Amino acid sequence: MPALLGKPLEGILFSRSKPYVNAYLATDYVVRIDGKDVVIRPNERSSAVDKTLSRFKVRGAAFITAFNPYSRQRGNPVNLAAHAQLLAAVRRRQRRFVEGVGQGRDKRWPAEKSVLVFGVTRTTAAILGRRFKQNAIVFVALGRPAEPIYLS
Repeated sequence: MPALLGKPLEGILFSRSKPYVNAYLATDYVVRIDGKDVVIRPNERSSAVDKTLSRFKVRGAAFITAFNPYSRQRGNPVNLAAHAQLLAAVRRRQRRFVEGVGQGRDKRWPAEKSVLVFGVTRTTAAILGRRFKQNAIVFVALGRPAEPIYLS
């Protein structure tokens, strides 16, 4: 997520600050399913998301990244290595997932490779997000608006 305040500190101090919350809310979380983009937007309900959850026979999923821990930009090699670790962690949990990308609508922050992990609870998703030092993840549940979950 964007380091809008210059040089952010880790954790609690900035994760729920207004600029960060606004950045999380102004991000499109996108996965490609059957050749079509499925866009997840916090606090919005989407029939495409509901269809995706139904297709995967789950009631919920979480959009998680390992890029840029605590909203501090890292280089591409470091981010890609972290993404590979996230994929391995999801596979160890034997969860189905689709890779995607989180992109701020203002395009000032580089897109972040991410995963939409199917069939996880909010608690499990939060644990995974914290493991990869994220300030927030996005949880989707069938028939409900996407929910940002702030982790610190």
